[in-house]
Amino acid sequence: MKKLIRMRSLQLVKLALFSLFFLLSCHEKRTQVEEPLQIRGFVETPGYARGIQVVGNYAYIAASQAGVAILDISDPSSPYLISTLDWVQQDVARAVFKEPEDTLLYLADTDDGIPIISVSNIDSLKYVGSYWDRNILDIYGTVMDSSLFLCVADQDNGLRVLEAAVAGFLVERGLPLQLPGTPRGVFARDHTCFVADAELGLQIVDISNPDSKVIIGAADTPGYAYGVFVKDTLAFVADGHEGLSIINVADSTNPKRIGVLDLPGLARNVIVVDTLAFVACGSGGVSMVNVKDPQNPILVSTLNLPYTYDVDVKARVLFVATRAGMYTISF
Repeated sequence: MKKLIRMRSLQLVKLALFSLFFLLSCHEKRTQVEEPLQIRGFVETPGYARGIQVVGNYAYIAASQAGVAILDISDPSSPYLISTLDWVQQDVARAVFKEPEDTLLYLADTDDGIPIISVSNIDSLKYVGSYWDRNILDIYGTVMDSSLFLCVADQDNGLRVLEAAVAGFLVERGLPLQLPGTPRGVFARDHTCFVADAELGLQIVDISNPDSKVIIGAADTPGYAYGVFVKDTLAFVADGHEGLSIINVADSTNPKRIGVLDLPGLARNVIVVDTLAFVACGSGGVSMVNVKDPQNPILVSTLNLPYTYDVDVKARVLFVATRAGMYTISF
């Protein structure tokens, strides 16, 4: 009997030691899983950061009621403010565009139209002039025949196309193109302008003859289109409360919506790198979406931030424009 008890006791001891060894082994093998989106840095901006474009070591910010701001991002972990510029006519700067090799910056401003800012001296910005109009919501440029053309979302009059014919001056080509909806965002590539047309989704406009631009294709989306980004044969639409819509634009005369993904908040703008889409989701922060299969986009991660308006990417770092300022985020 005593021998049986000793044998059982020995078995229990061995079992306990084995369990302890197993738990320790699992602990050693366990690796810490990091969140896909990690905040690296932050810099407060004067006014809301409504629009952002990253060129080289600088982030150009449309700073809402404070005009324009330029940030040094050479170290994404420690971005800092270099210079700002406000001016008398300025109202709400909503978007920004800069051709990488140009020393001029173009803004979409709701009261001053399209202000032109010289950034040749990054420490001392200079207001050059403006193309006046009201309710300009977005701006994006494309080079055609060695000239820079700006596609402009005019809330009241449709799509405008302006030529930067002489440094510091813009010349409108043709009349504004009336759109069926309300243009909120624009993206230009080669001779084509893609317009996020609010309640009517995506409009595709041929601007090869800017004096006689014409809608060549359209695709409705389930939400309210605020922004658009085009990569290869796909257009990615920030579709308001309906999240992200993906449209095949291989045939620009017959675009087809092939994917949709609900996201938190209000999708306002989007950028795509490789197979990842990053969406500025207003009160929902910023979302990262796997779009490797565009017919079945998958939400990878959402990062809670102050109200988010716009996004840009450089070298595996995400730059996010928010009401509080600009965040730099690793992914």
